[in-house]
Amino acid sequence: MSLDIIFTENDDKDYSNYCGSTVMIDGHNETKDYYINITHNLNEMAEHVPIGNTNLYRVLWHGDELSDPITKGNQFENYLYSGIDYLIRHRQSLLQYNPSNGWGNYGSLLQFTKDCLALSIQHPNADVKFSR
Repeated sequence: MSLDIIFTENDDKDYSNYCGSTVMIDGHNETKDYYINITHNLNEMAEHVPIGNTNLYRVLWHGDELSDPITKGNQFENYLYSGIDYLIRHRQSLLQYNPSNGWGNYGSLLQFTKDCLALSIQHPNADVKFSR
């Protein structure tokens, strides 16, 4: 099981160079979906990354359920800058939450969070959906 975060952009720009992108054609309108995926095995580690009055788990796995739900790409930015800063500064204390089954690790969560930030910067007006 895993988490997908999907950014859907409705425009005529070419984002095909972004790794992991797919192009979906819907009738006469072209929409581009950009998705990132991470294992649920890292949700415990993400719970231990505080961001204001929430945590990285709530932002990434349940961003659509926050008091101010994440529905657009640019709504991620401040959360993710804080999360990345905490991940980097507290690496040693977070390593204890690496999954014992080997599926995912600290580096995976850090990279996923950076990838999500990159998408939110590249696609600030994209619609965001969470698939758990």
